[in-house]
Amino acid sequence: MKKTKNKEFSFIRLNEASLSHDPSFYSEFLQDVPQMIPILERIEHAFQQGIEPARLQAQEAYLLKDEKQVPLAVFKPFKQSGCQDVIRECLAYRLDHQNFANVPGTIMTQLQHPLLGGRRIGSCQQVIYPSQPFYGFQNSIVLKPEQIRRLAILDLRLLNADRHGYNVMIKDAEVFPIDHACILPERDVNLSFFWQTHPHASTKISAEEFQYLQNIDLSQDIEIMTEEFGLERSIVKKYVCAHLFLQEGLAQEYNLVEIAECLKRREQESVSRFSVLLSKIKVDCCWQELIGHARQQFKSFYLGGCPCV
Repeated sequence: MKKTKNKEFSFIRLNEASLSHDPSFYSEFLQDVPQMIPILERIEHAFQQGIEPARLQAQEAYLLKDEKQVPLAVFKPFKQSGCQDVIRECLAYRLDHQNFANVPGTIMTQLQHPLLGGRRIGSCQQVIYPSQPFYGFQNSIVLKPEQIRRLAILDLRLLNADRHGYNVMIKDAEVFPIDHACILPERDVNLSFFWQTHPHASTKISAEEFQYLQNIDLSQDIEIMTEEFGLERSIVKKYVCAHLFLQEGLAQEYNLVEIAECLKRREQESVSRFSVLLSKIKVDCCWQELIGHARQQFKSFYLGGCPCV
């Protein structure tokens, strides 16, 4: 790749006063993703050495490398039509508490380069290198069952509308899910996940995994989504209800594949069973009341025999 030193090739610091958004938003992200600090420093150095961002095919995303051409991160700038996909990329990392499902470090940052069209704000996600897509992994059965279950738990919590074997990376028999622009869709969609056919996905959840879900502080997540990300109440409601729906299903000893079936539209149905239940949950009430109402609805649903199975 061509190297030309030029002041136009630069990295914009996160707390720069001229940011169009509140600069504290970006500095908070940096504190939450400390592993990205050395990566951003290497990107800055590479830009200074004339290493250009490489546009990825079929999407407005750029692969960022160091001066030795080692992939470091993927940068996805805000689009003119909106920024929800970029926000969701960062949100997925923030909601993967304790890095339970191995979502790579992702932050909001700002880069400047002629190939980016000037100064752009967007999401920057660490590249897992070297790695290969799940669909390119010849013997996925050797993966530990918890690797598949944790991926499934993430997707069910976030209602991921775009999970396939090319946005799950494998390195050293570990799973790393990427590309989360389509989590928590605003409209009702027919959700299906490639992992539903994997034999590990239907194995019994461990006590540790169930406790992880129990320990998640929904009040804290609501604050993250509303205060840090500025998401609408309807989207936050979907997340809260998805979490509770998963939690209650597992408590009633349904497995992850069976729960995932409830997010699918069945034949001759216009919406999924989960969407029907979601429409019955109160909106014009406080969060604690909404959580209590949702728990009751979902418990009754599963105790009634879960017609999706």
